Amino acid sequence: MLGFITAYRPVSAQGFSSRTRLAMAVLAAAGLAVPAHAVPTSFDVNDSAVWTTGTGSGANSSVTFGFDYSSLGIPQAPGSATTTALVMRSNTNSAAGAVQGITVSPNGVSLTGDYIVRATIWANSYGGWTTGSTLSTGTGTSQMVGIGVGYTGGTLWRGGATAGGGSGVWFAASGDGGFGATSTTIRDYSAFTGSGASVGNFVTSTSAYYASVSGTAFGAQDNNNPYYQNAFPGPLVNSINSGSWASAQSQTLLSGTVTNGIAGMAWREFTIARTGTTVTWSIDTTPIATLGTSVPLDGATSITYFDPTSGVAPNNLVFGLVSSYSVELVPEPTTLGLLAAVAVGIMPLVRRRRRPAA
Repeated sequence: MLGFITAYRPVSAQGFSSRTRLAMAVLAAAGLAVPAHAVPTSFDVNDSAVWTTGTGSGANSSVTFGFDYSSLGIPQAPGSATTTALVMRSNTNSAAGAVQGITVSPNGVSLTGDYIVRATIWANSYGGWTTGSTLSTGTGTSQMVGIGVGYTGGTLWRGGATAGGGSGVWFAASGDGGFGATSTTIRDYSAFTGSGASVGNFVTSTSAYYASVSGTAFGAQDNNNPYYQNAFPGPLVNSINSGSWASAQSQTLLSGTVTNGIAGMAWREFTIARTGTTVTWSIDTTPIATLGTSVPLDGATSITYFDPTSGVAPNNLVFGLVSSYSVELVPEPTTLGLLAAVAVGIMPLVRRRRRPAA
């Protein structure tokens, strides 16, 4: 059931192939119902009433809805009409750091069947950007941002100490590539299943990650793997938003480049697509991980931001932004077959009915 989504969004053909759009139009013209559950539904990331928020352990994790990021030199997100977004922070300016995080979940969502979840995300970090595509990180600057499905609530956050929540399946990426390829705590690209601490349930099986086919000398979850480096090449620091980003945030060594192979310092589309009992996580058009799992995939969805270590961020420039968020239920094969049949069968019938009598 997805009552919130189906009840508040009119049917639209946006995002479908021309053939499917044609079929949907013919269904409507023929007086037949167009499947509303096939329509992507967006959730307003600037409206706190749409979301349930939980902080888990630590009072220094926070979320702000409708945060204006333009003063930080971040370019306007693609497809957005504003420069406001949901911002998430963890372990910022705290006297005593702790493993902690924060999760938000859109209200009224309970997914079943196949679906696609998308979020437009910017992961921001702070450090000394040097030549050679590296980042000299300070303590606490490497944090994780991601999205999840099959969420059952609990403590309402994912990725932390033994008291941390975590249900279903979720995926997260490091904003600056600060974690080691063989770390037993967390890695730059990580998939998670089950509940409890992130250190106890993040997936390290090489076969789960698409990067395992590229550069066997590098870990399949490490930003130094050629798979990530080719997909996410680091731009010059002073080229981001024509230099406004570095200037507004006092990012150092402007002649350097952003670390290759990281998802941060750029707007990225995080996607989870479920087909049957399998889920695939992608960033932009690059598949990152696939899990075939017995962990329940039905339920709520979520966005999570967390610091898997106790290092404290040096300032407010370590954060995750979410500009847009949408959920789409994928039509069942029988529905797709009906659409195809309509496109090739009903259209001639409709045309014949509209033909003037001789």
